[in-house]
Amino acid sequence: MDDTTAGTTTAGTAPQQPNQAGTADEARRVDGVAQLRAVSHPTRLRIISLLGGAGPMTTGAVAEAIHETVGTVSYHLRLLEQNGLIDKVPSPDGDRRKSYWAVPQDGITVNLDRHTLPTSGEALLHAARQNRDRAYDRFLHAAQDLPQEWSSARDIDFVTRLTAQEWSTMLDELAAFMGRWEAIGRRHTDGDDSRMVMTVLTSFPYEP
Repeated sequence: MDDTTAGTTTAGTAPQQPNQAGTADEARRVDGVAQLRAVSHPTRLRIISLLGGAGPMTTGAVAEAIHETVGTVSYHLRLLEQNGLIDKVPSPDGDRRKSYWAVPQDGITVNLDRHTLPTSGEALLHAARQNRDRAYDRFLHAAQDLPQEWSSARDIDFVTRLTAQEWSTMLDELAAFMGRWEAIGRRHTDGDDSRMVMTVLTSFPYEP
């Protein structure tokens, strides 16, 4: 989830594709104070990241994946749904007794601009950093038990000189690039030798 600037996107971002109703979705905008407060929680950000990578899941499956109680996860899912951050979707197997949850087809756009309440923006940035740091800690803890090809992280960083317009264009191109790979990820299923991969792109004016 990239959340440091206005017009930023989060889990589930991909080129527009037909949703279950056969229409194309646009990235869901998050710019209200209540929405920002709802998403500014490490557990809820973790749920959004999980659903973005794994696809629709039941409450019980989410709880099992993140090692929380069903009651706790149910509370967070309902709060996310009430604020338009996730949707309840039909069961993939057609079983109407099951409730499945999913992020919007084309992701979530989080708008942190000069009109955003400073406390709301800071809370979201803090929660996002916590979410990433905890995810990396979980990877380090599990790395020794993973196959060799999955046991190390890849770091990419560079500093360059750009105009404000060039910087904006670069970010748009990076978002489109990652969207293509997220679309590829949606074709995978459990058991096909794939794993969820978190990629974090953070860009900011560099101060030496």
